[in-house]
Amino acid sequence: MKARSPSRRKGPRTRRCREGLRKICERQEKAGALSPLVVLEQSDMAKSGKNEVIKFTAKLLLGAVLVYYVLHSKMVDFDTLKTLLSNPINLLISFLFLGFSVLCCATRWHTLAKAQKLSLSLKDMFELSMIGNFFN
Repeated sequence: MKARSPSRRKGPRTRRCREGLRKICERQEKAGALSPLVVLEQSDMAKSGKNEVIKFTAKLLLGAVLVYYVLHSKMVDFDTLKTLLSNPINLLISFLFLGFSVLCCATRWHTLAKAQKLSLSLKDMFELSMIGNFFN
């Protein structure tokens, strides 16, 4: 196994270096000079911003590929789906089941909140569950 070089070590020495750098930066700020710490923080923010953009783009691309695959692989029979959704009774039954499911979830949360001595009504829990379902 290869030993790590001392420059890559993390611990008290690294902390002391950062603290020393902070003291130097504070002195330079008092003198009116541009702080190297500010430059370092800005570069860290730029790196994290780039990482966030890359992550978001990867997620968006993966989602688009999966939607394309589902739509073009004949996993969903749109003719049958259209027939089922065109009947209002089927829509009513599906919304009743959805409401019952959310009500069961809200009741569970209400029971848990009551055990923690939180004063939230079942109506509040139902509203929060509906909001959660919308954003999920």
